[in-house]
Amino acid sequence: MVDGTYECSSITRDEESRLLDDAASGCRKAYLKLFQLYEPRLTRYVARLIPDLCQTEDVVQDVFIAGMTKISDHHRGVPLENWLVRIARNRSYTALRDFVKRKATSFSSGEGFEECASHIDNPESDYIWLERMAEARDAIASLPEMSRTVITLRYYEEMSYKQIAETLGIRIGTVRSRLSKAHERLQQALEEVA
Repeated sequence: MVDGTYECSSITRDEESRLLDDAASGCRKAYLKLFQLYEPRLTRYVARLIPDLCQTEDVVQDVFIAGMTKISDHHRGVPLENWLVRIARNRSYTALRDFVKRKATSFSSGEGFEECASHIDNPESDYIWLERMAEARDAIASLPEMSRTVITLRYYEEMSYKQIAETLGIRIGTVRSRLSKAHERLQQALEEVA
């Protein structure tokens, strides 16, 4: 903290530790700084798991509320971002299950198709793009939960193997193995569609 304010940029573990101490003692500026640091990445991560933007924002806000109210449970040896991603993953899967149940009900009654169709400006050129995106999304969605998670963390969040291992609480070798299996499954799923 400098003159009672924090500057928003990436921080060292020592700076993160000071922010955590300040946040644990109730400093609102420390909470805000932590939110500013980690909200963009958490939002990108959650958005890859949950197709609804409003729901994504709700989950990210819920992650911060949960994380900050249980900040004393955070083990200082684990980067805060990894701990928050773990919370985000769990909250996202819960929200996704609820979202799928709601959407299955509305689509089975015929609602929602007009909304999807209204986003296509040029049906001829967008059709192929949308079809390919849907195939890729369906292929990723068909993967087992852990395969989806490692694919998302590695390619969408651009985490290193070490960061993925820390986030998921597994060994680096396990990350490599799961990514390899996920690649094989993804390739099979995409070949089945083609």
